Amino acid sequence: MGESILSADGLFRWYAPGAVGDDSKLVAGTIVIAANGISTLSLVGLLPDDTPTGITFELKPIDAERCIVGFLKDSRYVFLRRIGCDGTTFSNVLSHQRYQAREAVVFHDLKEFPDLDAVTNLLIGLDALEDWASEPAVKVSKTPRGVTARASTPKTLTFKLPDKTVRLKTNIRYTAPAELWFQSVTIKQETFFEVEPRVLLSLDSIREEFHMLEDLLLLLADVDVALPWPTVRYGGETGLYYFERRRSDSQKVEILKSWATLRWPTISFGTLLSNLETQRDILGPGLYLYLAIRRSPPLFLENRFTTAIFGLESLHRRVGTPVTQAKLEAKIARIIGDVKLQKDRDWLSGRLRYTYEPSLEERLFLTFSELEIGLEPKDLRVFSKECADLRNKVAHFGGQRDGGYDDFVQRMYTLNEAVQPLYHAVLLSRIGLGLDRIWAYFHMSPYSFQRKKMLKAAGLTFTPQLAPPTEVKVQTKPEPAP
Repeated sequence: MGESILSADGLFRWYAPGAVGDDSKLVAGTIVIAANGISTLSLVGLLPDDTPTGITFELKPIDAERCIVGFLKDSRYVFLRRIGCDGTTFSNVLSHQRYQAREAVVFHDLKEFPDLDAVTNLLIGLDALEDWASEPAVKVSKTPRGVTARASTPKTLTFKLPDKTVRLKTNIRYTAPAELWFQSVTIKQETFFEVEPRVLLSLDSIREEFHMLEDLLLLLADVDVALPWPTVRYGGETGLYYFERRRSDSQKVEILKSWATLRWPTISFGTLLSNLETQRDILGPGLYLYLAIRRSPPLFLENRFTTAIFGLESLHRRVGTPVTQAKLEAKIARIIGDVKLQKDRDWLSGRLRYTYEPSLEERLFLTFSELEIGLEPKDLRVFSKECADLRNKVAHFGGQRDGGYDDFVQRMYTLNEAVQPLYHAVLLSRIGLGLDRIWAYFHMSPYSFQRKKMLKAAGLTFTPQLAPPTEVKVQTKPEPAP
């Protein structure tokens, strides 16, 4: 599980919100919170009223309403939830137990025990995103007699959503009070999100908010952003919230390679966040298959390409432009009507049930055509057909039908390098990023030349376009499935 976040000794007992705790039932133990957020509690003794009748060989779930509170040697408090018993050893001398918890809240100071599912505020640090999240606020100047430093706090950006208010805030922290002389002073700019819900949130809702922010930051910054553990507030009480998650080192954000930054005046982060919250259920697998490609450990090329095509097909089935083929439907109905026996008509109707649906090639073409970035339609049609054929060769024939596998994979790599940014752009347009911004990503960015070169290698070219589009398309509900 890697390096631990917290390892401390303390005293522990069962805890239920609103119930009177019995400190005479405290048991000594050690709590370790791993880097993946899973907590392991090793007790020297047994927690009362939870002694199993036999030896436990696998994780035993505990009632979701129950949690364990710990009083640590360093004066911190820890609450463990989503608990499972990880083994009990009985002894005539000293028995001991192990528990695993999938979430924990750690408080440095606590005046009264809070209801863990009544969060009033959520804070998430953005320091790893550096200039992408906030403009530099500390200026250092050299003078004839030394060096001066000046820091000014940037204006807070406030985004009001129907169910919450999100603020992008920056604080200036320094290690020494003013008007005194020191040999060294540290000034640090700290940027963070503050989420203030209109109603109290449960920890389940906090995790959902946290992951949704990570998803949106990935889409805008174009890198897998691993946010630090969030801070939760319960009125005047503040704690760090740890929960089971796949966590990797956050990648460095390059502003010139990103789709947008948090402080661009033309970008409404609040609108994008609200749209993403709505679109998650509408886009469904079309969104999460793409996020899985970006977040998964290194995958083979075949995995990345086929998953992307699968996701684009799913996206069109849920929210794509409906395609009507009246002539084909009429032809199928006429052919079925000419069959004499009813059982034969029923069999043929079943076999031809989905014949009139658009092909994978057509679905890809229609999905990419939404972007309005000036792709040549004939080239886009050929590109869509080649992507569909390549996916079908992998899915139905196990790979290439002729030629060497090296050539087959090399072409797949070239097509995949074009599919990924187009897929990304489709998702951004669906959550409301302006088509003019998407157009600029391919035409006006410092990296536009490399992007166009990559698309050209896949057979895509652009038609002349004098100005970017201005219309923003956001679908509010999925089309009915055919």
